Amino acid sequence: MDHQENSSREDEGSGERGLLHTWKGYSCGIAPQRVLLSKVVLQAALGTRHGVLLAEGGEVYSFGELPWKVGRANEEAAPVLEQALCGRHVVAVAAGSFHSGAVSEEGSVYMWGENSSGQCGVAGRSLVPEPTAVSISDPETSPPQLIRITELACGEQHSLALSAHREVWAWGSGCQLVLVTSVF
Repeated sequence: MDHQENSSREDEGSGERGLLHTWKGYSCGIAPQRVLLSKVVLQAALGTRHGVLLAEGGEVYSFGELPWKVGRANEEAAPVLEQALCGRHVVAVAAGSFHSGAVSEEGSVYMWGENSSGQCGVAGRSLVPEPTAVSISDPETSPPQLIRITELACGEQHSLALSAHREVWAWGSGCQLVLVTSVF
C-alpha cells in the first residue's frame, strides 16, 4: 500500500501533468503518440475524426480532420489554437461527430464545425468554420432572458446545454433522443 502511495506522488511530481497522448488504430499503428502542446491540457473531447482540447488559461485547440476550416479540408491538423476564442476564458469543451463547442466562464456557448442539422445553432450555414456565439435565451420571459450555461454535450446531429438553473437546452436534429427541437 505504501509503495502505491509513493508511486502516485512520484507520478504527480514527474512534470507530466496535463500531457495528452493519442493513438491511431487499424492500419496506422496502435502505439500512443504524444500530441505536442506547450500548455497543460485540462480537458479533451473527441468527435469521429477530430478532437478539441481545453488548455490552461482557457485556450482551446482543435486537431485531427477539420473539413470546416478554410484551407484545411483534406489535411490532418496538429493542435490549432481557436483564435476566435482567445480572451473568452473557456471553462469547458465538447465534441460531437463533426462539430465542437465551448462554454466560457460567463456561461456563453460557442459552436463550430458541421451544421447540416443545426447542431451548431447557427442559421443558414451548413458549415461553421470558426467558433461562433450561440444565443440561448428563454422565449417564455419578456423580454427573453439570456441563459447562463455551465456544461455542454454534443451528439452526432444535436447539442445539449445544461444551464446554471439545471435546465437542459437542445438544438439540432432531435431524432436521436426523441426530442422535438427546431433546426436552425
